[in-house]
Amino acid sequence: MPNAEPLDSRNREDIEAWTIQACRAAEQGDWDGVERCVNRRGELLAHITVPRALSSRLVELDERIHTLALTAKAAVAAMILEVARTRKRLQQLQEGAAGQEPTTSRFMNVRG
Repeated sequence: MPNAEPLDSRNREDIEAWTIQACRAAEQGDWDGVERCVNRRGELLAHITVPRALSSRLVELDERIHTLALTAKAAVAAMILEVARTRKRLQQLQEGAAGQEPTTSRFMNVRG
């Protein structure tokens, strides 16, 4: 980056803080919060040169966020499958009930 500024301690702290906050938001399932934090961090990173130690730390935290996102995605997919199974079962029950003759009608036509 030709126009990159050196990283001062304040920028380093801000970048790391936004990344940690994104990680915490991911742990809480606040994916909008993750997006806000990562975007803000990206704005800060766009104008500086990042030393290897910080970039390694950021990658480590990003991998944690990625793992949490994959876990959440798998959980949502499982819930969607369960909802589809339940909906199918309810439709089957509904169709079965609609095709059955009500029990009371058989007895109402019988004369004693």
